[in-house]
Amino acid sequence: MEDSIYGYNNCIETFTESRRSASDAYASKIHALVDLKKEGTHSESYITSERNKAMDTYMNAVKSCIEQYHNCNEWYFTEE
Repeated sequence: MEDSIYGYNNCIETFTESRRSASDAYASKIHALVDLKKEGTHSESYITSERNKAMDTYMNAVKSCIEQYHNCNEWYFTEE
């Protein structure tokens, strides 16, 4: 049982780190785009396009994290 709990905790920790990493990457990209907008060196359409790409990347990462979370729970709660 202890090994099972340890494995579950590791699984959840990995999920948490992945989610945090996705959030940090998205925030970093958005801050960079805000800076570009302030500088006026790129068109509004470029910034919007990059923002949309960043959001898509973030949402895919979140989806992956949610799947990982469900897998952790499924693994832990169905293990005998």
